Amino acid sequence: MNPYDVLGLENGASLEDIKAAYRRLAKRYHPDLVPKAEKTIAEERLKSVNLAYEALVQERGRTKADSGFEEVQRLLDRSEDGAALAMLNAMTGRSGKWHYYRGLIEARQGRFDEARNYLELAAKMDPDPMILAERNRICTLQEALKRKKRGLWSWIRGLFQRSR
Repeated sequence: MNPYDVLGLENGASLEDIKAAYRRLAKRYHPDLVPKAEKTIAEERLKSVNLAYEALVQERGRTKADSGFEEVQRLLDRSEDGAALAMLNAMTGRSGKWHYYRGLIEARQGRFDEARNYLELAAKMDPDPMILAERNRICTLQEALKRKKRGLWSWIRGLFQRSR
């Protein structure tokens, strides 16, 4: 059944309306506040009210978090890494998506070890193909840079050995 219908609300009701309807129905169907003959029915009705309320509140929380990540992506698209990092740090939860975006920011700043750590954690928390692909790309880039650095040092050593 539609959680809005359970709470007696129109689809898309505000969070304040959802909370008010929940409180009203919780008082109405609370087992301690109904006659003994209606207690079983009230308990069942209260369970459905609780489930509907939890579903709507969780849906609102997901929507808010998703819009936060969308804004982080917009900031990254505009190369505003500092603002994106500040927005990430202001978020309360540390989900797989949070670690993914933090890893992207670290990689863009050239801190590949940190980026790899964040992306590894993101992949463990949320094995999304996009996250796994980005982690693999960063790992490949990191290995290429290490090889290039080793090659550069070998070349410099060779120069010094020849000049002796």
